[in-house]
Amino acid sequence: MAISNTKRRTIKLPFVSKEEFMNKITIFLFQIGYTQDFKSDNFFSYKPSFEGGILAGRINITINQNEAIIDGPKINMLKLEKFKV
Repeated sequence: MAISNTKRRTIKLPFVSKEEFMNKITIFLFQIGYTQDFKSDNFFSYKPSFEGGILAGRINITINQNEAIIDGPKINMLKLEKFKV
């Protein structure tokens, strides 16, 4: 039986370099089972792979100046709060 974690949370993470931040967070998200699904200049979306739990829900990142606003499943946002660039 699959259980969907529908509780979402939004966090903000500061960064110095957008490119360095996005490279590192993309690797981090891959390690917890997410692949990049969409990207534009200031918006990135990641979908869960089978290993990440297909019902886990997407993670969306919006870039504002030197801060990333990240929305996703609460359990993964707790992991990302500890993420450092």
